[in-house]
Amino acid sequence: MTIKFVSIAVALLVGAIEALGMMANQLNLKGGVWSNLADLSGNFGALGFGIVGIFIVSWAVSTLIYKYAAYDEMDVAIAAKTVFVV
Repeated sequence: MTIKFVSIAVALLVGAIEALGMMANQLNLKGGVWSNLADLSGNFGALGFGIVGIFIVSWAVSTLIYKYAAYDEMDVAIAAKTVFVV
C-alpha cells in the first residue's frame, strides 16, 4: 500500500512539473517560480535521484513500521477447507 501511494504521488508530481514547465515555455512566463520550474522540467536527471530517494525512504519507513508493530508475529486464521460434492 505504501509503495502504491508513493508511486501515485510521484506520478502526480512529475506530471505537474512537466505540465507547468511546458506552460511556462509556451506562454513565455518569466520569474522565480517559472524559471525554476522550466529548469527542473529540463533536468529530470536530478529529479530522478530525488524520486529514487523517496522510494528508498518510504520502503525503510514501511519496514520499520512492520517490524516494530510486530506484524510478522501475528497469528493468521486459516479458513476451514470446504469440500463441494458435485
